[in-house]
Amino acid sequence: MFDLIIKDGYVVDGTGKAAWRADVGVLDERISKIGSLNEFSAKKVIDVRGSIVCPGFVDFHSHADAELLKEPSNKPKLMQGVTTEVIGNCGFSLAPVSEDRKHMLRKYVESLLGKTESFWNLTTMGGYLNQLGKNGTGVNVASYVGHQALRIAVMGFDNRRPAKKEMAKMKDLLLQSLRQGAIGLSTGLIYPPGSYAQTEELVELCRVVAKEGGIYTTHIRSESDEMIESIREALDVGRQAGVPVHISHLKICGKKNWSKIDAVLNLILKARENGLDVTCDAYPYLAGSTMLMALLPPWVLEGGLEAMLGKLKKYEIREKIKKDFARPVKGWDNIVKNAGWENIFISWVYTEQNKDMEGKSLQEITTLSGKDTAELLFDLLIEEKGRVTMVVFQQCEENMRRIMKQPMVMFGSDGIYSGGKPHPRLYGTFPRILRKYVREEKLLSLEEAICKMTYLPNQKLGFTNRGLIKENFFADIVVFNLDEIRDFATYKDPERYPEGIEYVLVSGETAVEKGTYTGSLPGKVLFKQANLLQLQP
Repeated sequence: MFDLIIKDGYVVDGTGKAAWRADVGVLDERISKIGSLNEFSAKKVIDVRGSIVCPGFVDFHSHADAELLKEPSNKPKLMQGVTTEVIGNCGFSLAPVSEDRKHMLRKYVESLLGKTESFWNLTTMGGYLNQLGKNGTGVNVASYVGHQALRIAVMGFDNRRPAKKEMAKMKDLLLQSLRQGAIGLSTGLIYPPGSYAQTEELVELCRVVAKEGGIYTTHIRSESDEMIESIREALDVGRQAGVPVHISHLKICGKKNWSKIDAVLNLILKARENGLDVTCDAYPYLAGSTMLMALLPPWVLEGGLEAMLGKLKKYEIREKIKKDFARPVKGWDNIVKNAGWENIFISWVYTEQNKDMEGKSLQEITTLSGKDTAELLFDLLIEEKGRVTMVVFQQCEENMRRIMKQPMVMFGSDGIYSGGKPHPRLYGTFPRILRKYVREEKLLSLEEAICKMTYLPNQKLGFTNRGLIKENFFADIVVFNLDEIRDFATYKDPERYPEGIEYVLVSGETAVEKGTYTGSLPGKVLFKQANLLQLQP
């Protein structure tokens, strides 16, 4: 007897193979049998005739690190069909921390992830991951260790090369985190203090990652003017360290840079042809989202958040920043210059006094207030102590479509949970791909899209007993109606769940039933070492 039979659906197994009609039997967290199960009984049978049965989606790039502790169900992802979420991206993880610099990481992280008051007793990656497991989660979770966390723990916000002892300490913390279950190292090279690191530092850290069988994932140093050089750096780190590389949210920002798409893709594809394990993720939207202080030149963050706030109160510093806004500065992704104030929108502020700014562009707020736009930015960061996020429009549809089609590209929401008016990708990424780019525009076949959402990311992560509808694989399963699936989240009204996702199973337990969250927390923390020991299903 099975625990569950999913009856008469169209199975899209994740390999790219054409859909076929079959029943799927689930027993003890696993897919037990696939085929005609008319002669078998089950504790529960669900008839899904006409619907797609496929592996659960993997959100390969997320910032749910704090949210999973605050709200373990993670409904914005479950309701999309996500069964595994990869966190610790862009160099930001909540661990490891050092007691003497814990406050620096906390204040910085809150500018991206919102309030995190009660989480800072978890000083190691193992402690953080164990706490997730103890609390329970709606989705499976795998985490990188963030380069920002390592650097802040050892060096704070110093803009310099690490001393020999400091480098050794960072490597020790990294090794400890990997052996406690982290899947690799992430960097966010537009964000201080990660942006202060030289390539040699990244290579040395990644050699530790390579020895432990992990992955190097990177928000590259520039996604605009120095995009090609930044891609080259990421690939060089992979070659020199002998580590698999993953490029986060691949995109080209700023209209004058859009023509670089051929050079960017050729670099990556050639590296793959030459044997480097390099993959990317993307999201199906033309806007990105991050902390508002990412608009500032990196030198402003030297010394940390409190030092930044002090600098912004000085007239001469403000004038220097304004000059930087108007010119190219080597090694800095100048979002203001590439996007323009009119394309930068406030998505969340920490305090109530500025809530009316949420959803408005900086240019619009300037018009309403009568202030100079740069001065308004400086004042807002001071008032909110840096705790503001933004949405920025600076990409083009043609490039996004080309990137999504590439064989090495999977999908990630890059969802940020801080609050306010978050980017709609937090609620709509996977249904949007299936509605817009599979059903309506046929940019991707159904089988191709499902492979990119399931099998490809699980293979990259090394979780080879997940990501397929295959006997003895974990029963992470999504059932959806392709004709009815649609996303409703918009930039003006982002917190809206999609329709068309009928059932979501995580390790065989039903988390979404008939489009409604069941209240269960069946997710598992996917420890790297534990999964490496379970490669044979």
